[in-house]
Amino acid sequence: MNAILDCLKTNRGLTYSVAGLISVVLVVATAAGCQLEDLVRFSTPEGVQGAIAVEATVPVSKADQVWTDWQHFVATNTERLQAEITNGRERAAVLMSIVDTGIAAASGPISTLPGGAIAVGAMSLLTGLFLKRPGDRKREAEAIAKAVEDATAKDATA
Repeated sequence: MNAILDCLKTNRGLTYSVAGLISVVLVVATAAGCQLEDLVRFSTPEGVQGAIAVEATVPVSKADQVWTDWQHFVATNTERLQAEITNGRERAAVLMSIVDTGIAAASGPISTLPGGAIAVGAMSLLTGLFLKRPGDRKREAEAIAKAVEDATAKDATA
């Protein structure tokens, strides 16, 4: 053992090499004991963050969980969207059937009256006024939100 220590004392290059090797071994051993996947992070898109309530950056160790949550979110919402579209189409078909039946029932007797064709056209237009158009709900919600915001601002200034 003394011979090794004497050799290290006399040879500085060997001493630095051994010290460096020991340092590298200690760093590698420490890193092996750490969870390195917690140190490496990846960014998630804003849409994904809002959809599955995940942070802006996530450690790689949680990547499988985030991916599973995202797949579940997409599958669930795809099924919901498909059901809503099917429901909407069925309701539209029922409404169209009712309107067509009403027009067909009224067109026979009304067409014998003077100006009956104009009356049938007017009833068709009048029926269209009562049907919801695409985007009506959104416009109503925006109008309500604006009214509440205006009322709140008015109360704040008073």
